[in-house]
Amino acid sequence: IDRNQADLTPLFYWLPWAFVWFIPALTMRTFSEERKNKTLQLLISLPIKPSSILLSKFVCNVGCLIILLTLTTPLWLTVNYLGTPDNNLILAGYIAAFFLGSAMISFGQSISMLCQSQTIAFVLTALCFASLLLIGTPTVSKAIAQTLPNFIAKIIIQSDLLSNYEAMSKGLISVYNIFYFSSLTILGLFI
Repeated sequence: IDRNQADLTPLFYWLPWAFVWFIPALTMRTFSEERKNKTLQLLISLPIKPSSILLSKFVCNVGCLIILLTLTTPLWLTVNYLGTPDNNLILAGYIAAFFLGSAMISFGQSISMLCQSQTIAFVLTALCFASLLLIGTPTVSKAIAQTLPNFIAKIIIQSDLLSNYEAMSKGLISVYNIFYFSSLTILGLFI
């Protein structure tokens, strides 16, 4: 479809759905393989704080996320060559993708810690992320609003990943959205 626009809106529209598969694949072996091979006990017995182990694995996974996002920058260069896009809007999309990916990585690591099989960790993480993103779609939001009591439906609909991500990727980076994704990341690491 020829939109006659130079921007990366399609990339940022589909990126959360790509993360549903990429992030679980990235995090599935983080701790589940350690538990399966019985190396987690060895790792914990080393003179390293468990929080340091967790944070180092998180930083490595976030590094992979940054590499993934960096590999999409040729698209940014291409749209700048072909037209005059709003580069601030594109930068906001990358920031939103980073925050969303970081929150997903923290929860992916938590699910990996609970599972011994990396396959089960992948499937559970993908299902969890897909359901959290689907809450933000209009059809599911409408069904939730009609089914659940009003105050519960409002809390669920306002706390979905997709609407907070879309607001940030459209350039509406607010303190609430940054706090939301940072809180999710910290909660995932805490679990």
